[in-house]
Amino acid sequence: SYYYIPLIMKKTLITLIALAGIAHADFTWNGGSDITQQLWQTESSWIISGSDSWPAAGTGPGTPNSNAWSLISVSNASGSITQLEGWTLKLALSNGADLTVGNVKKFQGGCSIDIDQSSALTINGFSGGNDGGITTLNNYGTFNLAYSKSQGGEGFNVNLGATGVMNLTSSNGNSYSAKIASLTATLTLDGGTASGVTADGHQILTRNLVSLGDNMSFDGTNTSLEMLSGIAGVDTLTAVDDLTNAEVGSYMVTKNGDGYSVSYVVPEPAAASLSLLGLVGLAMRRRRK
Repeated sequence: SYYYIPLIMKKTLITLIALAGIAHADFTWNGGSDITQQLWQTESSWIISGSDSWPAAGTGPGTPNSNAWSLISVSNASGSITQLEGWTLKLALSNGADLTVGNVKKFQGGCSIDIDQSSALTINGFSGGNDGGITTLNNYGTFNLAYSKSQGGEGFNVNLGATGVMNLTSSNGNSYSAKIASLTATLTLDGGTASGVTADGHQILTRNLVSLGDNMSFDGTNTSLEMLSGIAGVDTLTAVDDLTNAEVGSYMVTKNGDGYSVSYVVPEPAAASLSLLGLVGLAMRRRRK
């Protein structure tokens, strides 16, 4: 299935998703470019807004016993902490933030993780609650998740933006299933690598949406994939079963032991090169005049 969203609306939607959490953040990082466990647990490292106050346990937002319900926003900082936990954990990374978390533990549904195009999040363990609640991931950057214990009965609703990458691994040698309840992708011309041509000479690009490491497999019971919008210059994407004779704007999703990938059809390289040469020629002609 596919949805049609005009290009302007698509860009607006991406921006709003990435910034919505940050605008309503209750804990906003203010501790400089380096993140350490000690700084994370220091009150002066945070701007506290809304109705929240510093956790009574004095451990910092989202750390054990702080019982976080609030959004934690980190911008332009990198480092690592040992654990994040909360009843409904919410985390937003932006402006080149690069955070590694030893373990994430949440107790209820309604959790969300937002990563912008320039940021990365690595979680070395994820433990979910028993309520079956879904964690929503809006990822336009890089999300690395290393399973180290059972996730319970829940899964992820994953929205991979035009630049989003998701890597799943098993950190302790045990076998785990990647529980992805739904996977939504937004594609762009720059998001793939050349992998062939159609019978009509159009170029086929392939992009890896989700990669699986050793000892990982998909729990595909209720997994679905939808495309939200088009490739550069194409308003809609059309799902097909075979790309051999497909037109520009067609796509095909492949699911195998290594993860999810999507192949899609763009204008043939020769036509794109000719268009570029034509623009160069016009520019030179105008310069001579």
